[in-house]
Amino acid sequence: MIRKLRWKFILIMMCLVTVILLAIFISMLLTTQKNSEQMGITMLQQALEQSHFPQAGSAQDGSPHIPRRQGPPGMRLPVLLVESGEDGNISVVSNQLYFIKDEDIASIVQPAIKDNKDMGILRDYSLRWMKRETENGIYLAFADISVEQEIIRNLVINSLTVGGAALGAFFIVSLLLARWAVRPVELAWDRQKQFVADASHELKTPLTVILSNADMLCADKSFSDEKKVRRVEHIQAEAVRMKRLVEDMLTLAKSDCMGKAVMFGKVDLSYIVTNTILIYEPVIFHEKKKLIYKVQDALMVMGDTERLQQLMHVLLDNARKYCPQEGTIQIDLAGTDRGHILLKVFNEGDPIPQEEWEKIFLRFYRCDKSRSKHDSFGLGLSIAYSIVNDHGGKIWADSKTGSGNTLHVSLPMAKSKNRIGGEKA
Repeated sequence: MIRKLRWKFILIMMCLVTVILLAIFISMLLTTQKNSEQMGITMLQQALEQSHFPQAGSAQDGSPHIPRRQGPPGMRLPVLLVESGEDGNISVVSNQLYFIKDEDIASIVQPAIKDNKDMGILRDYSLRWMKRETENGIYLAFADISVEQEIIRNLVINSLTVGGAALGAFFIVSLLLARWAVRPVELAWDRQKQFVADASHELKTPLTVILSNADMLCADKSFSDEKKVRRVEHIQAEAVRMKRLVEDMLTLAKSDCMGKAVMFGKVDLSYIVTNTILIYEPVIFHEKKKLIYKVQDALMVMGDTERLQQLMHVLLDNARKYCPQEGTIQIDLAGTDRGHILLKVFNEGDPIPQEEWEKIFLRFYRCDKSRSKHDSFGLGLSIAYSIVNDHGGKIWADSKTGSGNTLHVSLPMAKSKNRIGGEKA
């Protein structure tokens, strides 16, 4: 629980930081892109906003006139200025884009002239263009945007690099913060586990004494008063229930304390399942229920034999309790292609609502009154969940309307072999 709480804290912190960094980087990217684009547009506007574009060679010295572009220092961009006369002739007013050859200018200008827009981008040439129509013809200005694109590309790369480094650094900080933030909860949880373990252990002795004395009274032939005998039997029955509750609480407390610290060995899960089935078979037969099982042979897991036996007892006892008379209990154990062992325990009966599938593994939780009629405290499936979790597996439930309920257990597999099966009713 504490481990999950730590990782949840870290996940929340990392998500918040990621969102903040993304917001910052996206804002920077959009701002830079907008500023670069606006600077290019301004340069084109300044080139076109000259009062007149004299024809090429109209200057007094015979050289082409290059319009003077206004703007603050650092905002100079090379521009190609072109005039398209009414007769369709194209003349170059100024060409500062030295990578564009004269023979390519016509192929560059024509798409811009035909376009209905006043401004656009030629992706193939990395050029932004702007045009203005006058009485004498159409004037067009072209500016190189390759530098603008390179700036954006470098900004993205730098942002990803800085963001990745920042996330890595903050992840380390989050690990330390998570330990510090969760420490009070961890201490309270440890004290609670210790209290439950101590209380359960201390309650076992007086309950044993009560049961022993009740047994002695029932066995005493001189104790013949029928009312008193019934009262003693009630004491005996409730003491047995209380002892079972204490044992379940003690089991959960031990599981919480041990966690995955127990040294696991290779265990034959097929043998455990088959042996548990043979133990419950007479009881199920006596209750007039049908038992079907199919167990793949020699499926090995790394685990604790005693706890895996307890898992099977919990699952089979749960299926037996909630299966009606003449109903069917079906058990399937098989290996999967993904290196896991899948155990299915199905019992006919009232289906569990879908919204209750996860809640049934909570401690002391019973989903409806019909299930509360049974002699149960709602700890069995909590114990099963704890055992499966400690073995690195998963447990979940599902139901089919009008059919019954199935508990699924998936455990990492160490080895698998042949398949055997059987059917008992």
